[in-house]
Amino acid sequence: MKVALEQIRAAHLAHFPEADTAFLERAHAVAREVYAGVARFSGDPFLDHALAVCRTVAEMGLDRDALIAALLHDAAGDPRARAGLGELWTPTVQTLVENLDRLRRIRPQAPTEEEYEAYRRMVLAVGGDLRAVLIRISDRLDNMRTLRHLSREEQVRVATEVRHIFTPLANRLGLQAVKSELENLAFFSLEPEAYSSLERGVREFERSRASYVDEVVRLISSRLGAMELPATVYGRPKHLYSIHLKMEEGRRQLEEIHDLIGFRILVDSAAQCYAALGLIHSLFKPVEGRFKDYIAVPKPNGYQSLHTTVLGPRNRRIEIQLRTHQMHEIAEKGVAAHWFYKERGQKARGPQAAAAGADRNVPGADHALAGAEKTVADARFWSLAQYQTEVFVFTPLGRLVPLPVGSCPVDFAFMVHSQVGVHCTGARVNGHMVPLRTPLKTMDVVEILTSPHQWPKSDWLKFVVTGKARSKIRYYLNQVEREATRQRGRDLLEREFKRRKISLNRLLHEDVLDDHLAELKCQNLDDLLLGIGDGRIPMERVVAIAVPEQEKPAEPDPKKEKEHEKPRQKKRVVHGPPIEIEGMRHVLVKIAHCCRPVPGEAIVGFVTRAQGVSIHRQDCPRVTGLPPQRLTEATWILDAELGEPTRLRVVTDDHPGLLALFGEVFARLGVNIRKVHTEPLKNGRSAVFFHFTSSRTTLEMLVRNLKKIKGVHSASKS
Repeated sequence: MKVALEQIRAAHLAHFPEADTAFLERAHAVAREVYAGVARFSGDPFLDHALAVCRTVAEMGLDRDALIAALLHDAAGDPRARAGLGELWTPTVQTLVENLDRLRRIRPQAPTEEEYEAYRRMVLAVGGDLRAVLIRISDRLDNMRTLRHLSREEQVRVATEVRHIFTPLANRLGLQAVKSELENLAFFSLEPEAYSSLERGVREFERSRASYVDEVVRLISSRLGAMELPATVYGRPKHLYSIHLKMEEGRRQLEEIHDLIGFRILVDSAAQCYAALGLIHSLFKPVEGRFKDYIAVPKPNGYQSLHTTVLGPRNRRIEIQLRTHQMHEIAEKGVAAHWFYKERGQKARGPQAAAAGADRNVPGADHALAGAEKTVADARFWSLAQYQTEVFVFTPLGRLVPLPVGSCPVDFAFMVHSQVGVHCTGARVNGHMVPLRTPLKTMDVVEILTSPHQWPKSDWLKFVVTGKARSKIRYYLNQVEREATRQRGRDLLEREFKRRKISLNRLLHEDVLDDHLAELKCQNLDDLLLGIGDGRIPMERVVAIAVPEQEKPAEPDPKKEKEHEKPRQKKRVVHGPPIEIEGMRHVLVKIAHCCRPVPGEAIVGFVTRAQGVSIHRQDCPRVTGLPPQRLTEATWILDAELGEPTRLRVVTDDHPGLLALFGEVFARLGVNIRKVHTEPLKNGRSAVFFHFTSSRTTLEMLVRNLKKIKGVHSASKS
């Protein structure tokens, strides 16, 4: 372990020559105490793994906080870590260790390639800080190096996760050396036979081409030396997995791959890269279309280099890369090297910055300010805030669902499936019932409760954030309103024809109405019924066209009508609201006065101590403050004849004629007003209260139509 600690110290000093490394002994002592008695599957102490991760992080060039977090990456909940480190346990270390604990809990369950990309974004969002992601990649790298000690099933799971999540992330962050090793290790674990066969073939190839590599290196070095261009030239075999991919993509044998060995030239400046490129092209014939300039146009991960393919000695094709030493370090260590060179640049500018601030009035103020600005700049450099525009939640079966920040269970339901969203009645998040408007957080497990009798509500549009949810809800509400209007038109037409003792079904069967659609400017029967339902087509006109003039409407007998209505009213007597509590109907229930749910709205029951079950809307604010263990599932018993009294409050200008207009809207929708009263308000307005019984769909249409009347300012349940 002392050897490992010295290697970490040496790697850290290579990037920070003036650093005080005393913190390593203290952190190592705390890690030894925390991990005492903890062993890995191989039987080795867990501390060995922690030191290996810390060494990789030190070689990347990360700072002190990152090294401490790497050593204690598995001690998020252990109080001994914080107590033992004291002032070394900074807020940054705390955040890194907590985020690493959250990253460790991300375990994909056989996702698709699209879901793998969501997992990659999730790692960046959960990490929050680039250092946490780099430590997690280093952790997976050491796990892959010791993967043979796990069961075959677990080897495949970990290697698949690394291949599809952490290898692409390493590439995205510019960690070429780590990426290549992860690819080879995953290749070995997932396809051991192909790996072994290819390894033997490449080893034999290297032995046979050793003299050729020496010849090419000698030729290039002598030409560069003659031109007084100091450079490092060497040949390097490509890593096995990249060769495997070339063979798979082109369906070629190993002998057909011409660029198994590449050559790299390292110089001191970008100008020398281009000068060396000219010498190479004068020495060997370049292959057309095989030149790429990543210095002028770097890759998105910051990679810079010149790539060219030429015909070398004996007309063999060889690939050559030219880059500076700094470009090479950034290519191998990625984003960490970017930070290292930024830090070194700041130190180089330090004396000038100090001299520039020497004339200020407050001694030492500029140095404190410079330190604060540097801390903020470092935080911004490592920040992954741009990836925190999404939340990543899971279904109960482990499927990952990415959503925009601020999404609620209704957004989640529509993202899972449109029908799940349409029939959503409630949600459990992490096992607890929550209101449908509750914002979701990353790592939440969301279960959607559904009912075939539940449909979207217009209130949902107030809190959903995804475009899919909004469009589906609007589409359904439009369809419901259209169908209700069509049915209302049919009812009005049927009632009018019944007064005239004419069968609407007979007229439809004989296509009588279809013959007059053109006169009524309708394309089909649905257009006609919709026009009647919304009042665009007067009933008198339809009757005048479809019914002969000599047929007079029969006046209904009021006595018979009353005698007919009485038994209908006594047909069914309902005691209490039509609600089932966990499948049982004969339970004492009452409607909560705080939200007054009506049939069709998503509801939840609260078991009171002496008054049965109190019924609330699922999005009622009071539900969140109730004990979860006393909440129970409740559903409406769907029946057109059943309903619950509703009080509607309409705020309107105080002028004559409005009540008549309101009455027309209620009559058009077939709603019977049981009681109405008004209350005067300020500014010449009045509040009109209507008491009636209605279904949820009719209530929503009633509110929408009332709001269309001139002089109405609001209409809502009270």
